[in-house]
Amino acid sequence: MRQIGHLAGRSLVALIFASAVLATGGSRSANAQAGTYTIDGNGFLGSLTLQIDGQGNVTGTVYGQPIFGFYDAGSRHLIFERVISQTDLSQNQIFDGYIWTIQNDPNCVEAGGTFQFFSGTGGNAVFNRQGWRAEGSSCPP
Repeated sequence: MRQIGHLAGRSLVALIFASAVLATGGSRSANAQAGTYTIDGNGFLGSLTLQIDGQGNVTGTVYGQPIFGFYDAGSRHLIFERVISQTDLSQNQIFDGYIWTIQNDPNCVEAGGTFQFFSGTGGNAVFNRQGWRAEGSSCPP
């Protein structure tokens, strides 16, 4: 795997890059986007597993915790909630981003965007959003 690195100041760059890649075409199939990714959320490395049904409903796990959300294959927009606690909702996080394929390697699927966190995971009125990026398991090292 390539070094993903810390994304704190680079989430906007990732979204601009994703928009440019989206404009160039590539696979839009939800099945092509499902799978296992290595994720870097604000410097925390882990695993992201996505299952996407035919209606765009997303389930899976991130950092070993359940997720649920939506994927729009037309725009490649992905949004999901990371369920850290079912009793203290201020611990849960909302991930929002896009999925794209690399032009010269259509088997390499990546994703990125920002995630919103709340008081239960250190958020406050000023500090509550960070960047994330993920590489699919088919991407070269």
